[in-house]
Amino acid sequence: MVLKNYRHCLVALILVGAASRILAAGFNDGFEKAIQQFQDGNLPEAKRLFLSCFEEDPRNSKAALYIGRICMAQDELDESILWLSRAVQLDDQNSENHHWLGNAYGQKAQKAGLLKKASWAKKMKAEVEKAVELDDDNIDARFTLLQYYLHAPGFMGGSKEQAKIQAQEIKVRDVLRGYCAFGLIYEAEGQDDLAEAEYKACEQAMANSVAFFEFFNTYGYFLLRQDRVDEAIEKFKKQVELAPENANAYDSLGDGYRAAERWGDAAREYRKALEIDPDFAAARKHLEEVEKKIASNDESR
Repeated sequence: MVLKNYRHCLVALILVGAASRILAAGFNDGFEKAIQQFQDGNLPEAKRLFLSCFEEDPRNSKAALYIGRICMAQDELDESILWLSRAVQLDDQNSENHHWLGNAYGQKAQKAGLLKKASWAKKMKAEVEKAVELDDDNIDARFTLLQYYLHAPGFMGGSKEQAKIQAQEIKVRDVLRGYCAFGLIYEAEGQDDLAEAEYKACEQAMANSVAFFEFFNTYGYFLLRQDRVDEAIEKFKKQVELAPENANAYDSLGDGYRAAERWGDAAREYRKALEIDPDFAAARKHLEEVEKKIASNDESR
């Protein structure tokens, strides 16, 4: 009788273990599908799948992180902060969780009124500093921190010296991104010649690396800010060439054409950006502005 009960228990344990493995496999498969949808730019479907993963396991900090990132991309900042805060609560030793929460706070600061701006900025700085503390090789977080130090006023913790420290730390870890970091600093200091020297050194060193295509975005906007519009357009075209599936690359090229008042070309690029990412709010806004220009010009003829 005892042996029979033992066998029943053993069979039950085996069945429970098998069921757990099946559920885990299903969960992992669901999470991988969500990641793929996210990488493909299908954010609504990715969000649905990540929400399903989180419902299956409310301790899944990675699902919470991705949901927060998607909400941020969809300009749903309050919901983004909620999910990214949840990711931090679930895994407060994860550098990426703190960095993305800091990014969300930063966007909130940009859109806040004068009285609340400092409060959101302070939260941003604290989260990004925590991200770097947890992983000193998190270059994205160091870049965010550099830009905070560079542009924030002194009473909010801004410091060009601290920005230069971050730039040096970045360059030690990634020479190419180090060039960009110092380029941003020199431009902020009004030393455009030194900034361009950094960008030219980076362009020469990267040898058209697909992995570093976003450099041309940085270089292009630098040229655009100097009203060197045709040169900027060439850099944005290079970015599109290296990353033809990246929505932001087309949006930037659209910005270049918009600066040149080439409205039709700008509209075409914004539409391409929206084909890749229908939730790209900036591209949609710019397309609406350009289409109004086109309509206005047609009426005046």
